This record gives sequence, C-alpha cells and structure tokens, in this order.
Amino acid sequence: MCSSDLNYGFLQGTSMATPHVAGVAALMLSRHPGLTPDEVETLLKSTARAFPIACSGCGTGIVNAARAVGAVFLGAVQATDVTETEPNHTMLQAQVLSGFPLRVVGRIETAQDIDHFKVNAGVGATITARLIGNPAANLDLALRGPMGTVRVSSARPAGLADVVTFRNANATATDFYLRVTRISGGIGANASYTLEVKVE
Repeated sequence: MCSSDLNYGFLQGTSMATPHVAGVAALMLSRHPGLTPDEVETLLKSTARAFPIACSGCGTGIVNAARAVGAVFLGAVQATDVTETEPNHTMLQAQVLSGFPLRVVGRIETAQDIDHFKVNAGVGATITARLIGNPAANLDLALRGPMGTVRVSSARPAGLADVVTFRNANATATDFYLRVTRISGGIGANASYTLEVKVE
C-alpha cells in the first residue's frame, strides 16, 4: 500500500478511545510498574494535546503517547520513594529532603493541613518539582525562599500535575521550601499526592 492510499476517518466514543488510552497506560506502566492509578490518570491528562476545535463533552484532550511515557519520571531515572513525615505544617517544621531525585508519598490530613519540604540548592542549581495529586482534591504547589517569599508557584485544576522550576541565582547554597496546599476537595486518603523533586 502506498502512502497515497492512507486516509483518516472520524470515530468517536469510548469504544474507540479506550484501547488507545489503555495502550498508552500500558506503556507508562512498562516503564514504571509502581505508578498508581491516580498517577497514570493525572499524567495522561497533564500531557494530553488540546483539541484543535471546540469539542463539547470530549474530555481533557487528545492522548499524547510520547509525552505521557516521557512524563513517567521527572528526571532521567526512577526516583527513590520517601514517606511524608508529620508535623511539617510550617517552614520551621519542614521535612528535609535530600538524595535526589526522590518521590515523596504524602497526603493532606485535614482541611487546614499544609505540607512543607526543605530543599538545599547549590549555587546555580535548579530545583524542579512535580505534584501529582489525587483527582478528588485540588492541591497547589509553591516554592518559597528562606524568608517565605513565593519564588514560583503552580495552581492547575484538580486532576492535572503542578510543576515548578527554579534556579538558585544566589552566591551561596540556599534552603528553599516546597509547599503543598489543599485548595478544595477531599482530605485524607482523598487528598493523597506524590511530590517528585530533582536538583541538578
């Protein structure tokens, strides 16, 4: 068959979409079998390509296999798992993170809970963090300086990953603070999240 014989056809509905999405999810899981269903869903939605025209009831977008599989790891390799340790409600109580890349598994326990993580960045080092939340809760991510000033933040809707990147332009190594905040939705098991962090 020559390329001039190839045509595109219009199909819609879950019967057509499900095998495509399931295939991409399988590719993601083949790269990292430890991904949770929430992580797979959030990464699929976060890497989807926008519809080229308005589409009522079509969902998040068009699945993008290359971007979804590429997004499985924040860095080049699988991160080390770390469990969130309470209390970490303030910058003074922040959980210290080291040994990057790493993947913090945590959750917002109450409506007032705010989780803080301290990251030391050397001169010229770049901190990249990605928050993958439970779709039942809208969680936001911010990176703050030593005095609490927000340097960069991400406030995407529930079901989409929040990503922040910041380069330490100071003349010395500096402590920065990643902050996970619940905006709305569930708490406890319904506000679980994965926070991936790399410093390079």
